[in-house]
Amino acid sequence: MFCPVNFYRTLVIINNGIHPPTTEIYRTLGNTPIIGAIGRLEPEKGFDLLIEAAKILKSKGVNFEVRIAGIGSQQLILQELINTNQLQDQVKLVGFKQDIYQFLSDCHIFALSSRYEGFGYVTVEAMFAKLPVVAFKNSAALEIVEDKETGLLVDKFDTTKFAEAIANILNNSQLIELFGEKGYKRAINNYHFSISVKKLSQIFLK
Repeated sequence: MFCPVNFYRTLVIINNGIHPPTTEIYRTLGNTPIIGAIGRLEPEKGFDLLIEAAKILKSKGVNFEVRIAGIGSQQLILQELINTNQLQDQVKLVGFKQDIYQFLSDCHIFALSSRYEGFGYVTVEAMFAKLPVVAFKNSAALEIVEDKETGLLVDKFDTTKFAEAIANILNNSQLIELFGEKGYKRAINNYHFSISVKKLSQIFLK
């Protein structure tokens, strides 16, 4: 005779654990605000969309510089796109950076222009560095970034709105600080490596 057994299952979400910077990051707004971006130079990362947004920002007379850290198969294509749009002074491909937090310490905004992301480690690292995030509404960004709290989320893949979101933050130094602080707290409370390890330990040591 079959006897049904009741199993009580608990779903526990354990976020990817990420190490924050080991030292405090300090920055001041200089004459040219820096927009940072990090990732493999591949189509899915959408750096062509970021370059298009940079073109829009330049046309509106916004003072800025985009620094894209990473290497990949699209490097020559992206550089040609920069040259064609005469953005050599505004957009720089700076290559692979071993120390991500050192790179982020020179930035004032983090731009996530990816067409899709599995999780988005770099977004959390940017939040650990107290940077506001501007991103398209893909799955990773929707999970990590709180719209109008830790950054601004934009409909996919509206480069005009993306540029406007960047300009809105750049024009408000208080917003940079507010989003940065809230992003840092969210990253510490949800994505700190030690928290993920603790949750795993609690499950396996029961």
